Amino acid sequence: MKAIRYYGPKDLRLEDIPEPVAGPGQVKVKGISGGGGGLSEYVVVPQELAHILPANVSLEIGALVEPLAVAWRAVKLSHVKAGDKVLILGAGPIGVFVLKVAQIFGATWVGISGRGSKRCALARKYGASVVYDASAGTVDVVAATLKATGGRGADVVVDCAGAQDTLDTALKAARPGGTIMNVAGWAARPTIDMNLMLMKELVLANSMTYAGDHPELIQALADGKFDLDDLEALITRRVGLEDYLEKGLGALLHEKDQHVCGSDLHSWHEILPVSPTTTQPHPVTHETLPVVMGHEFSGTVVELGPGVDPAGLAVGGHVVVEPILSCMQASCPFCSAGARNLCRNLTFIGIGGFGGGLSEYICVERRLVFPLPPKVPLDVGAMMEPLSIAWHAVKRSNFKAGDTVLILGAGPIGLLTSRVVKALGATWIGVSEPALKRRELALQNGATAVFDPTNQAVDLVAETLKATSQRGADVVFDCAGNQRTLDIAFIAVRPRGSIMNIAVWATRPSLDIGSLTAKEVSLTSVLGCDRVHAEMLDAIADGRFPVDGLDSLVTRRIPLEDLVEKGIKALLHETDKHVKILVYPDLKLVANGANL
Repeated sequence: MKAIRYYGPKDLRLEDIPEPVAGPGQVKVKGISGGGGGLSEYVVVPQELAHILPANVSLEIGALVEPLAVAWRAVKLSHVKAGDKVLILGAGPIGVFVLKVAQIFGATWVGISGRGSKRCALARKYGASVVYDASAGTVDVVAATLKATGGRGADVVVDCAGAQDTLDTALKAARPGGTIMNVAGWAARPTIDMNLMLMKELVLANSMTYAGDHPELIQALADGKFDLDDLEALITRRVGLEDYLEKGLGALLHEKDQHVCGSDLHSWHEILPVSPTTTQPHPVTHETLPVVMGHEFSGTVVELGPGVDPAGLAVGGHVVVEPILSCMQASCPFCSAGARNLCRNLTFIGIGGFGGGLSEYICVERRLVFPLPPKVPLDVGAMMEPLSIAWHAVKRSNFKAGDTVLILGAGPIGLLTSRVVKALGATWIGVSEPALKRRELALQNGATAVFDPTNQAVDLVAETLKATSQRGADVVFDCAGNQRTLDIAFIAVRPRGSIMNIAVWATRPSLDIGSLTAKEVSLTSVLGCDRVHAEMLDAIADGRFPVDGLDSLVTRRIPLEDLVEKGIKALLHETDKHVKILVYPDLKLVANGANL
């Protein structure tokens, strides 16, 4: 029989090969192909992989089921739901199929960006709410998407093109808390703006073809959820095997218009995006630089302002402050929904203004003040803010009791993340950290095993696989934020596992999106915390989260006067000695070394 055979890159040949014979449990098929192993007169497949087409579906449309299944799975994994707004980047077959499937799942607005008039016309025909011709160079897809979605951004962005510019567009066009679904195969490793992912708490998910979706998809075809005439119109050319290389693959390659399928330390180095400048006031605080620093702090109530409800608060009581500041406007979809950490004008006390913890006194809105449980001293209370970030990250990572966890970086956030997952039922916690002091602290704070990434005799990925029966970690937390840790996370995470970024990045890393796709891994980030203080403090108060030994993370206590030399510079240059340095406004408290 005739078949197209693949010999390597740029080497496909039409050849005569023996006709296969169906063996036990196999099905021999002769039919129509859209590519792949179907590029032959006959093919033998296991019975469980053969699905009966509905009577209303022709063989030609049946040949489209495979790419349609890819789109179906991508939409399912991106959790498109009724009422969502979806942006699709790439108007090839997969892109157009994603358009159709998203509509079936209830998307109320579907924008699609493609190149070439033919593809854009097809997208319009198949029901796109709006079509952007990226080849024109005159359309700002991000601005147009924001305008169409009331300034929020798309709930889901599906990247079917797989290019640096489409990934950049996806990050900007997705709404805070939204999902970017990659369905593309990548020819090169892109760089990714991890800080933008962090600021918007985006989920970057990947879909690798499909898995068990055919029965559900075929039932949807049988039920008439797809317009079969529309599907058939996607077939733009029919060729025989002998013409495949020139008129099939050659056309796909060359006729693209028609066919192509620790924040303060960062502030020390630079002005953060959430900070004002000397000339530009922050839109929430209306302050310009300079501002008082310090967003992780606890303290003692010395006065209640007029109209403050005293319930739960008393002069002399110990409290912790949630430092998030947002616009709190009714027109802000995130503030009005309570997700203040996703506000487009987000900042923090101690970074954007309104005072800061690195001072003797500060006045704070009552809603941001939480009483500390009696068992929590003030020095431990000062760690409630970074603990809330770790708590929020674990909640957002889809971690569950019984999971295995790998933590990359044992700074304060990494160590606190270890404590949180331990308290919530992790069965194995691996921690990678170059500083000996921090590795020792990791073992004291819940780690099952610690690894020195600078020791070339230790293979962190191999050790993780060994500890997880070759599956890989269910969740990997990147608390370091560098190219090496990101690469390790991709390899060490299990298929369909989660990678949670908690780090702020100094540079844009390259992204091995092929690894993400092959393993269907989700990459997401968190920014600060989101309404977790009450829940976290309740867990501390009732003993579900033990704080015993938490003060071991405090490696130095200093007065305000020593902040730069013995605080910031020590954390920058003595990472092997320090984890958390507490700053006291009262020299007597430093001398006493009291827990308060």
